[in-house]
Amino acid sequence: MKKHVLIIASLAIFLLGVFGTVQAQSLTNIEIENAVKKDGKYAILAQSSRHLTGAVLAGAEIKEDFPDVQFVVGMAGPVVKELAEDESLKETVETAKKNGIKLIVCEFAMNRLNVKKTDYDAYIQTTPNVYRYMFGIQEIGFKILSL
Repeated sequence: MKKHVLIIASLAIFLLGVFGTVQAQSLTNIEIENAVKKDGKYAILAQSSRHLTGAVLAGAEIKEDFPDVQFVVGMAGPVVKELAEDESLKETVETAKKNGIKLIVCEFAMNRLNVKKTDYDAYIQTTPNVYRYMFGIQEIGFKILSL
């Protein structure tokens, strides 16, 4: 009897896996991208200037289609210093401002990299620990991607 239950349970798990995979594969890439919620909450943790720019551009595209989406880009690592020194990132900050994308920098990283809040555009916010911040916004319903 135990053997039959184990076989039936294994078969059920296998079938669920197969049918779940089949449904996901039947969606097109556009259908998957359009699954973004119109009032969703999304955040990306960026650690380089390339990732920051990519995150802001993705957020701007989503916000263009869905203005009610909340979009946050948290920053830690080398991008903290790059954002303070690289003039070419001013356009990225302007894009974030224009689209209502929240930019937030880790104060711990700022201290380690000798960056002051005054080195940033006034639009940029800071938090003592961006990792803890990301955990916090995840707890309040944000979907988070780390680059």
